[in-house]
Amino acid sequence: MFLERNKQMAKKGADVKQTQLKPEILKTLYENEIKKVAKIMQKRFELYDTDKETKGHSGLISFE
Repeated sequence: MFLERNKQMAKKGADVKQTQLKPEILKTLYENEIKKVAKIMQKRFELYDTDKETKGHSGLISFE
């Protein structure tokens, strides 16, 4: 939903620039969506952040 809205805003071009909102207002409007995306990204990161020896999460991803 977030990406689709951005695509629509990009198509509108100049019209959107004239009615741009302050970052604080945008954060409030999209805060729930941002939180959902953050949870998804955290789960994806943890999927690849598994140490072979400890089977735990170190906070680092090895590309080996």
